[in-house]
Order: sequence, then structure tokens, then C-alpha cells
Amino acid sequence: MNGAFTARVVASGMFGGVEQGLDASIHSKEGIMYERSRSLCLAALGLVLFAATPAFAGDDDRAATADELARVRAALEARGYSDVHDLEVDDGRFEVDARNPAGESVDLELDLVTLEILYEDRD
Repeated sequence: MNGAFTARVVASGMFGGVEQGLDASIHSKEGIMYERSRSLCLAALGLVLFAATPAFAGDDDRAATADELARVRAALEARGYSDVHDLEVDDGRFEVDARNPAGESVDLELDLVTLEILYEDRD
């Protein structure tokens, strides 16, 4: 890595999409170390932003209210389900444990508004 390294930087976004060229020649170990440090910093920033994304995703996990439990229990019992319990709201859906009409223990996901069963999985 003793040769010259030329980088072309294109400015966009914050600079209104104006393309600007910047030629930088790196002829020293300090310049190479600077470029490596900058690359590592950018990679670390990307990792931090990626890891922080779930925190900003509008997490709506919560326990269901008594009224919601009564609505869900009535809707599921009308379809033959029993032992409806552990109702939660997660990712814009109801998540509930119950027994299906065949008596098998199942995990269900229901639409918050229509109470349509979106997903069913046996435990």
C-alpha cells in the first residue's frame, strides 16, 4: 500500500444533489491509517443505526384490556375454540393461546379490528 490512493467523493442529499469532486492522494502511512479509521467509523455507525432500528419501529407490545379479552374470547368461542388465555397486543395484532375445536393447544394471531384469525400454530 505504498502507492497513491485516489478517492472521489460525490456529495448529494444534504448538498442538494450537487456533484462535487474531491481528489485526495494518500502518500503516507498516516493517510492510509486515516482512511482505515474513517472506514471503521462509518462501519461502526452503520452497525449502531442498524441495531437501533427496532427501538424506533413503533413497538406496540402491551397486555390486552379486559374488554379486548372479552371480545376475543367471545369471537373464538363462537368458532369452537376454548381455554382462551394469555392475550397480548403485539405488532398490530392480538396474540392469544387457546385450544382449537379439535382440543389441540394453539397459538393464534388475530386482526385487531375484524378478529379474523391470521395465523394458527399448534404448540
